[in-house]
Amino acid sequence: MKKRTGIVLLVLTISVAVLGGCGSTQERNVLTELLTTPETTRELGYTIQWQYNLALTSKNRIIFAEVLGDRLAVWSTERILIVFDANTGKKLWDAQVGLPIEKFSKPVRVDDFIMICSESRAHAFHATTGVSQGFVPLRFSSNTTPVITNEYMIHGSRSGRVWAQDLRKGLLRWTYQMGSPVTSSPIQAGPSVLATDAKGTVVPFNPRSGAPLWRTYTWGRIAAQPAASDLLIYVPSRDESLYAVERNNGNVRWRYFANHPLKDSPIVMDKLVFQYQRNKGLLALDAFSGEVKWTMPYHNARPVMTRDEFVFIHRPGELLGLTMEQGDLVKKIALPKVDHLMADNTKGGSLYLINQNGKIMKISPKK
Repeated sequence: MKKRTGIVLLVLTISVAVLGGCGSTQERNVLTELLTTPETTRELGYTIQWQYNLALTSKNRIIFAEVLGDRLAVWSTERILIVFDANTGKKLWDAQVGLPIEKFSKPVRVDDFIMICSESRAHAFHATTGVSQGFVPLRFSSNTTPVITNEYMIHGSRSGRVWAQDLRKGLLRWTYQMGSPVTSSPIQAGPSVLATDAKGTVVPFNPRSGAPLWRTYTWGRIAAQPAASDLLIYVPSRDESLYAVERNNGNVRWRYFANHPLKDSPIVMDKLVFQYQRNKGLLALDAFSGEVKWTMPYHNARPVMTRDEFVFIHRPGELLGLTMEQGDLVKKIALPKVDHLMADNTKGGSLYLINQNGKIMKISPKK
């Protein structure tokens, strides 16, 4: 048994030194450097694929990370965009972007390029080399992450304008004036792009022409991003309701009355739509009928993925496994070092464990 333990430690030491970039491993137990242990990942049915330590300074923290195909893009407080090969964990490049006065949205992928937008400029980099492709001045001030479709980037603004610009030349292709500020990022909803505004207006657009396809309203302000499935669009409103709107015509299929303003985005997974309700916790509703299946009275709980008949939910310090049908707790996995957790596929995909200080680990399902 002692001999086997020594072999495991040796393999982990070599793996982290080569793939993780964590520095010297001499006279140090590598297990203390991992965001979680091999035993914990085995309990989940996963294995450790790689870990990297950015070793960020006390003034620099990870704000968010996005899985963009075979790339993992990380954005930090010092305006540094860091890109990894998502399969191997190799750091490919980093770049400091923009000026301290600029506010940036989440990065997006366009073929072989990664873009990140400030309120006034869209910066582009080659996804593998990090070579800057320059920037495109935005025609209007943006406060949203753009939707990229048909070689157009589609933004929203505090002035209520939704517009599309050509990715190649930055030419303005179309504009549409909503009734009030666009308060959440547009989303892709099938072939259309959907935007909402502060007064509760919901409008999908033809992304090529900018023609509105239909228009509907909630009775309150919309401050959180909607979510979409194959048939429905789920819109949270501060009128204390979650609306399920038919994607092709805007008719309201069902409305859930929360008795509390909804300020968080819904998450659609499999046959369920999850909505965080601050006076009750996390609700799981039937995505088609709106029936409440179960409620989990935890705060700061975020669904990450489904696997088999279970849904996995991350909350500070732990990952919870619940049955999808009843919400029964069947697994609780301690993750005390993990600040953010995300999946590259919400149906049993690989997981990325992230610590604000700069440690990133990828774990993948056992084959």
